[in-house]
Amino acid sequence: VGLEFCSINSATGEAVFTGLEATQEEVDFAIQAAKESFPEWSRLSFEKRCEFIHQFEEELKKNQSTFE
Repeated sequence: VGLEFCSINSATGEAVFTGLEATQEEVDFAIQAAKESFPEWSRLSFEKRCEFIHQFEEELKKNQSTFE
């Protein structure tokens, strides 16, 4: 688990997000996963990509309280 950090809106000075930094291992894992999934993702149509993104948006909304 990484260190806690706070992202500040430079225009208002307000905290936008407070959370934990990713560890190097987590970053490496995410990069590898992205590299492995890119070929399949790049073959999808624009419409199908949008569909996945909207599904992800809905899941974020349903689980928003876990991020607060």
